[in-house]
Amino acid sequence: MTEDYTFAKNNKLVYDYLIERSSKKEPQGEYELLNILRLTVLILLIPALIPAQESEKDSELITRDISGYRCVGRAANTDKKEALRLAKADALNSIFNKTGKDKLFRDLFISSWPEYISVEESKVAREDGLYMAEVKVFVDQNAMILTEDSYRMEAENLLNGAEEKIDEAEQLLKEAENSEANLRMSEAFILYGQARVRLREVGELLRFLGDVSVKSTKGTTLSTVLSLAGALELRVSSGLVRLEALAKESEKDRVLAELDESFDLIIEEFKKLEETVESNSEIEPFYDLPKTQLNTILIELNGSLEKEGTIKMRLLFLQSRVPEEKILLKDRIDIALTDIETLGIKLEKMKEEVELEIAEPRLKRQEKARRKAERRRKIKETASYIFLHKPAQALTFHYTLPFEWDGESGIARGNESNWWIRAEGAFDMGFWIRGLLEHDEIDLDGGHNASLRSEIGIGFFRKTLLGAGFGWEWIKKVNDEKSRELKEKSLKFFLGRVNKERNRVDWLLSFKYRIPLVWDEIIAPYHMNMSVEWLLRAADILLVEAAISTGCYPLLPLTDTDQLTDHLAYLFSWKAAIALRVPNPFTWGFFYRGYRQGHARGGDLGELSYRGRWGCFIEYSF
Repeated sequence: MTEDYTFAKNNKLVYDYLIERSSKKEPQGEYELLNILRLTVLILLIPALIPAQESEKDSELITRDISGYRCVGRAANTDKKEALRLAKADALNSIFNKTGKDKLFRDLFISSWPEYISVEESKVAREDGLYMAEVKVFVDQNAMILTEDSYRMEAENLLNGAEEKIDEAEQLLKEAENSEANLRMSEAFILYGQARVRLREVGELLRFLGDVSVKSTKGTTLSTVLSLAGALELRVSSGLVRLEALAKESEKDRVLAELDESFDLIIEEFKKLEETVESNSEIEPFYDLPKTQLNTILIELNGSLEKEGTIKMRLLFLQSRVPEEKILLKDRIDIALTDIETLGIKLEKMKEEVELEIAEPRLKRQEKARRKAERRRKIKETASYIFLHKPAQALTFHYTLPFEWDGESGIARGNESNWWIRAEGAFDMGFWIRGLLEHDEIDLDGGHNASLRSEIGIGFFRKTLLGAGFGWEWIKKVNDEKSRELKEKSLKFFLGRVNKERNRVDWLLSFKYRIPLVWDEIIAPYHMNMSVEWLLRAADILLVEAAISTGCYPLLPLTDTDQLTDHLAYLFSWKAAIALRVPNPFTWGFFYRGYRQGHARGGDLGELSYRGRWGCFIEYSF
């Protein structure tokens, strides 16, 4: 497969030239001038090489509409699947070259939006023992636009890193030139070598970047960064040439010549290994390759690592043979050892990536990460809704905590359990409805009443709300025994004010009357079963409630209304509560409830006892 040179390749051209230049042994004078001219021409040619070259094939095969780009790619191979893959890659390269996108943009796009690349047509023909593949690929324009932000951010980070490396190289170069001027040759050689390493790191950072419109945080363009790196590399190369010339003059004995020759042979092997590694890095990202090819790459990487270790051992052996007074050669070997160690680290990293890709492909890992991020997002949204949503108070859950304090002794667990669920709403046509399901318990002297009951209320409003409702008991227990016969019914009347903006009641006054089960004999305390409740919602944060009630409750699970006369407990109670809504869906409140109660025998209340308690409750609203 042939591939047009993008600007990333142009970066590599300058980079390879600079590295090759620093390792060559050329005489001074006319060759030095020629090298300076070469590098200057390369730097001046960079802007001209940046735009992707549009071939006749591209202009014929690439089409564009509102949704994206289409292109036909072709490739030939002895393996059918490989031919199809190469044809697809050929089409993608043509699209990215046509749109002026560099390799950095391509890698970001493919890794972030693989689902936006689709194969619309594919053809394979057999010819002369080869599979001739033709694949039509579509790339979504929206995904390319979405990639721009991450590309700009990544490119800016690369330029920032390159600027930092250039600053470090410039500082090291100044120190090297100062050491050279003061005849501290060994120190100068080390500093020149360190500066060269920094400049090589600049090339590594920018080798896939090709968009001249991107800038660093300081506003520096790609061309400026490369020009600075080229100028600094020229000074480094010149300094190393001068020092090497001095070293040749001072180290002419036979042993040193042999060592120097051995060193050159080792460095030549190192350069070949480095070129092999560089060619492997050209096929990145690895997730775009089939597993068979990944296994082949892994074998090559293992071989390269073995060769790297061999070269390193030979350098160490050579270093041990260098006489102590031959400082410059020792320093050159130190720099070569640094380079081979850097290459070894790069090889190990590539090997780890290939092994990871073989074990679990990157696209699969990305899909897992995407699903995990989606789950986290949904959990976060759900938690945010549960704890922070602003309720209309259309549905409210209320629970009274089972603890009480009588003001004298400590906090104790109470015998009463109270909870209710209330649904209510006010509608634009002036209609209001309310429903309630409540479990209520009352602890009396001589009996314990518990009931599960429902209420429904309907009202109409303009400014003032007027309504009525009806309630009934589903389950009634006295002393934990069900009372099947004497289940009570109740009437309820409402007066309030509706907030039309919030579609809710801002305040509500309720009057409730429990209908007596028997009218044969009038028992005043029993027939006066009534209560008044008042509710105030101040803004969205404060809730105030007050209630007063009077009436009688059975002390036994009565089955006959004749038993009402001797088995009733009279109860007069009042309640005041205040609560705050923090955060929005939750309401936290406390209340005081007082009781006066006695045994109503034949309508005679007798002596009434008093008790009161403090309690807390919590509400949650939608």
